[in-house]
Amino acid sequence: MSPPIIRQKVESLLHVADGSVWFGGQNALWRERQGHLDSVAPPGPDRYTQALALDKSGGLWASLVSFRVFRLKDGAWTPYGGIAALPRSWAITIVRDRRDRLWFSYPDGRVALLDADRVRLYGVPDGLQIGM
Repeated sequence: MSPPIIRQKVESLLHVADGSVWFGGQNALWRERQGHLDSVAPPGPDRYTQALALDKSGGLWASLVSFRVFRLKDGAWTPYGGIAALPRSWAITIVRDRRDRLWFSYPDGRVALLDADRVRLYGVPDGLQIGM
C-alpha cells in the first residue's frame, strides 16, 4: 500500500489515540486513518493551521494563524468552541494533558487552561512571562 500524498506544506500535526493523524496546512486539513487520507473543510479563510488538538469528547480544536481558534464537533466548526471565556485570539499551541484538560498558549504571553467548560487564564499578574 502506498502512503497517502499531501501536495501542500504541512504546518501542524496531531497523532491521536486511535492511530489516526491530522495534518493542517494553508486553508487545508486532512485526516489519515488506516492508510486512507480524507480532506476536511477548514474552519476559516485562507490561513495556516498553527495548532491542532483533540478534546476528550472527540472534538478537534484548530488554531488558524492570526485569526482565531475553532472546534469541530459533529461536522460543524464553532469559533472558540463556543466558550465565551477563551481569549479572542489565535493560539500558538494547544495541548491536551493527562487530566483531559486543554492548554492554549497565545502570542501575547497568556496561557488559558480549559477544564470542561471552565477557563483559567494565566499571565504576567500570575508571574508568567513567556513569548513577550
